[in-house]
Amino acid sequence: MARDKAYWEAKQRIGKAWQERAIKLNLSTIELTEIPEAIASLTQLQQL
Repeated sequence: MARDKAYWEAKQRIGKAWQERAIKLNLSTIELTEIPEAIASLTQLQQL
């Protein structure tokens, strides 16, 4: 399955959140059709 632009944007945001140990992540504005599996690595998240 081809990944769309929103998927790659989400993956980039997830990577940044992981590096910064962020407790919040907003993916609501990018119209995702699939959530990257990397989201599971954000164990510190309190708000998604």
